[in-house]
Amino acid sequence: MTTKELRTRDFEFVVAPGTDGTAKGRLYVDDGVSIEQPRTTEVTMRYERGALSVKGKFGFETGVKASRVRFLGVTMVPTLVVVDFKPVGRGQVSYDGKTQVLDVYVGLDFSKSFTVQFS
Repeated sequence: MTTKELRTRDFEFVVAPGTDGTAKGRLYVDDGVSIEQPRTTEVTMRYERGALSVKGKFGFETGVKASRVRFLGVTMVPTLVVVDFKPVGRGQVSYDGKTQVLDVYVGLDFSKSFTVQFS
């Protein structure tokens, strides 16, 4: 996939907690062409106790969405899933107990901070 093609695809986040139950990461996005960048998007992601926060500076307009967050190592079916402090419907959540994977379909424009929580 070229850099140009990558800029047309929605983002999917995978949260793979370490043995301490936390995870963190960073994402940098620019136009993929220019040597000097007039605008960039730089975000940090932090996960602990069933909550992922994605925060940062959204200077480069990606034009894509944050489509899904995939949580690995989720041992029980969550009773509540919340995106930006609003409960989500059944159609936005998928849980596989065998693989212990929770998928939350967020469908947010990737232009501002957001949170995804489950309990």
